Amino acid sequence: MPSDGVVRGNSLGGEKISSKNSADSWIDVNGNGYLIDSNHGVTAPRPNATECGDPKGDPDSAKNPFCDGRQMHVAVDGWGQNDTFTNNRLEVNAPGAGIWLQNTAVPLHNVIKCSNIVTGAAAGAYATNHDTALDCTG
Repeated sequence: MPSDGVVRGNSLGGEKISSKNSADSWIDVNGNGYLIDSNHGVTAPRPNATECGDPKGDPDSAKNPFCDGRQMHVAVDGWGQNDTFTNNRLEVNAPGAGIWLQNTAVPLHNVIKCSNIVTGAAAGAYATNHDTALDCTG
């Protein structure tokens, strides 16, 4: 897996995310030592969507295939640590969180800076397992 990268200054959208096996966030981080900095993501609201999941082509479904702005995963032991999220503007407009950390990623020195601006995230700005709030730092 990759390590020590920078993802900076990108404009991200989610309108093309539409069904099963599509991405469910703008960025999935799995590596070590990444800096996710100064990116802007915006997704159009789906007014009927109140939960994450595959709507199976039903435009009136309560499920939204786009869930979280950013996701942090521990795909393999020893990975998914020492990553930093800072200065991002996340207009999520979806049922998930602005920045979501898999529960096993929480104790691995991943940093969510308070400089991130999150709006429209029904599960809150920062969360683990979609329902437990996380705090930002500095």
